[in-house]
Amino acid sequence: MNVLEIEEKLKQHIVKEFFSGDPATLTSETKLLSTGILDSISALQIVDFIEETFEIQFEAHDVDQENLNSIRLITDFIIRKRSQ
Repeated sequence: MNVLEIEEKLKQHIVKEFFSGDPATLTSETKLLSTGILDSISALQIVDFIEETFEIQFEAHDVDQENLNSIRLITDFIIRKRSQ
């Protein structure tokens, strides 16, 4: 799965589960946590989705804004974890 496929799968999930705005306004750089699109509960839900969908495991210290604040950051995290 390439970067664009990962980003699209994440966007589809976020739009379906958490985002109530116009999907066209949700970009790979849109801030998810700091703008309130994702809160602490939805962040844990998206972690579950990522672990199941992309077959990676988060460590407790991985669940933070540095890894979850945008689709691009999540994608980069997934790629790093899959290459380990």
